[in-house]
Amino acid sequence: MYSNSISLPSNFQDANTACSEITNHILEMANYYITKTSGKINHKYFNPWWTDEIALAIRERRKALRILNRASTPDNRTKFMRARAKARFLINQSKKISWCRFVSTINRYTPLSKIWKKIKKLDNKAPSKSKIVIHKSNIVFDVYSIPQTIIETISKPTEINESLGSHFANISSSENYTQEFKLYKTTKETTQIQFDTPNTQPLNEPFKLTEFENILHPSKNSAPGEDTIPYELYKHLPDTEKQKLVNFFNFLWSNHIFPDQWRNAHVIPIPKPNKPPTNINSYRPISLTITLCKLMEKNG
Repeated sequence: MYSNSISLPSNFQDANTACSEITNHILEMANYYITKTSGKINHKYFNPWWTDEIALAIRERRKALRILNRASTPDNRTKFMRARAKARFLINQSKKISWCRFVSTINRYTPLSKIWKKIKKLDNKAPSKSKIVIHKSNIVFDVYSIPQTIIETISKPTEINESLGSHFANISSSENYTQEFKLYKTTKETTQIQFDTPNTQPLNEPFKLTEFENILHPSKNSAPGEDTIPYELYKHLPDTEKQKLVNFFNFLWSNHIFPDQWRNAHVIPIPKPNKPPTNINSYRPISLTITLCKLMEKNG
């Protein structure tokens, strides 16, 4: 049951302080009501065909093998062969049953990625975790001023982060724009925004709880931003706490404020398809922004 001792702030004086308090209170609610897991994933027996009967047969096979290694007698060899055959039979049978059940659910709308994921699970293959290695080209000059290209291999996570960060910053820099666009951009950024418009316009109406619910309900649980708060936590808030979030949106909207925390984003490099993973140009950045900020953007 929801405890009133843990609630969102209702009075807003400073946007950054209020934003931090809201984040901390929601995380405190999550820690209070949701049991955390260890975070460790065991990929050993995650396949869908694994059963307790198979686990017992595997243990009996290993036990028979240990006995056979200690004493290689015909009787022990026969027991091991039978235990191995039983375990193999149960595994193959369970795989067939699991595969038939899965095939019966496939139709023309089933994504191909889901099918391949299931096939890998049936083969008991854990998801691959490839380590990123980047080859960086450096041009140096010898004593005769002849340029030479040296390929540097970067494998340390900190160095890879720095290289990718510098690369993304360079390709998104304003230096890549034309002089005409730079002038236009500078002019527009220095122009004061006029917020004085008639209050009768729909744009100036305060946000409503119903609008917030209509935006929040269909939001999928995408990866959260810096605050690590997914949409699901906002969905489970009581209406009284959701109304406080709406009031916070109205506070920001009416005072023309954008919190500093919302300007940050986690950037994740995603490899481009059919591109060499060692080339730094083979990655595109994905920005993960704070979900509360995205909710206000959708409301606006």
